[in-house]
Amino acid sequence: MRNLIVSFLLFQSQVFAAAPVNTLTWKQSLELLKENNFAYKSALLNYQATESLEGVAFGGYLPSVTGAVGYNKTSTTLDGATDNSSFYSASLTLSQNLFAGLKDYYKTTQASANTRIAQATFQDAKAQISYNFVNAYQSLLSAQENLKLSESTVKRRQDDLRLVELRFESGRENKGSALLSEAYLAQARLENLQARHALELAKTALAQVLGLDVQESTQLVDSVPATEPIVNPQFETLAIETPQYKQSYYAVDANIAAVGVARSAFFPSLDVTGSVGRNSPDFFPKNDRWSVGATITIPLFSGGRDHATLKNSVYTRDSAVAQKSSVDQQQISGLQAAYQKYSEAVEKLKVDESFQRALLMQAEIARTQYNNGLMSFTEWDKIEADLIARQKAYVQSKKDRILSEAAWNQARGAGVLE
Repeated sequence: MRNLIVSFLLFQSQVFAAAPVNTLTWKQSLELLKENNFAYKSALLNYQATESLEGVAFGGYLPSVTGAVGYNKTSTTLDGATDNSSFYSASLTLSQNLFAGLKDYYKTTQASANTRIAQATFQDAKAQISYNFVNAYQSLLSAQENLKLSESTVKRRQDDLRLVELRFESGRENKGSALLSEAYLAQARLENLQARHALELAKTALAQVLGLDVQESTQLVDSVPATEPIVNPQFETLAIETPQYKQSYYAVDANIAAVGVARSAFFPSLDVTGSVGRNSPDFFPKNDRWSVGATITIPLFSGGRDHATLKNSVYTRDSAVAQKSSVDQQQISGLQAAYQKYSEAVEKLKVDESFQRALLMQAEIARTQYNNGLMSFTEWDKIEADLIARQKAYVQSKKDRILSEAAWNQARGAGVLE
């Protein structure tokens, strides 16, 4: 029975050890994002749907052509006699509006502006999706690195504890130092457990962004491509390229066109109609007929509806103009803040890397000095704690540097989906 249990446990360990790990590069992850991300697909379809409405608006310039085929049967009774007759007809009718107060012009202008707004909205959505992707990708990279760091810290604390215990057993260290070293080891093991949990959460978050099975084990093998901040960016120039600015800019155009559409209701409308056809008692009809006509429709009174519509469109246009001025300033200040945070994160990473490199060397020297009795436990403990804290800060700084660049790109309306 005991052998059976041991065999079962060995089998289980082999199964888990053989569990496939889905390794992903940056390029592969980006392709999965484009293929599987539902937010990206939805944003693209919304843009395409709005763009298609330009064809609807342009249709006002084109004639309307309809065809009709009819059949009528009539029965008449007169003085007891019944007369039945059948009548067939076929016709083709063409209608064309020649003037409607420039309504078609303003509708096509409005539709074009709405397409530009939808395009800017799509650009904004891509920038947000790009940031979410970079955030999820870098979070998993950082989680992988944090797990390795926590495992290294556990080993370091184990070595520290053994060194302190040896000195305590030889009478060169006090009991408090040994107990404190045990507490440090327990804390390191707790942080290792937290790192494992954080890794699983990061895997799930990235899987959701990429549209993968959340049960799969994913490991990233590439870092996020990083670039240095541009020197002396022209925020005013960059601001007019942001999707928010474009949305406000074209919203003014769309609302100006809406005023034109509303005003066209006060103008007469001129339409011409032509029709050709055949009719006769037999099928297919043989008797030709045709007709042409023109109609002028003059609006006289609509219960105040047209006036109210025009008034509403004027207010909406003025609101859009005011909103555009506000957006201009917001985009400039937003870009400045994002750039400052980005450039500061780049420099902070360099500083934290220098500190980590220096403290690694200092910690090795301090360990030797403590082991030889040339340094007190308190002094050595402070250096060890500083090193571990700086190692954590370095990992966090690498993440902050990538995310601050992603936030800068998002503020500009850019990203990995350009």
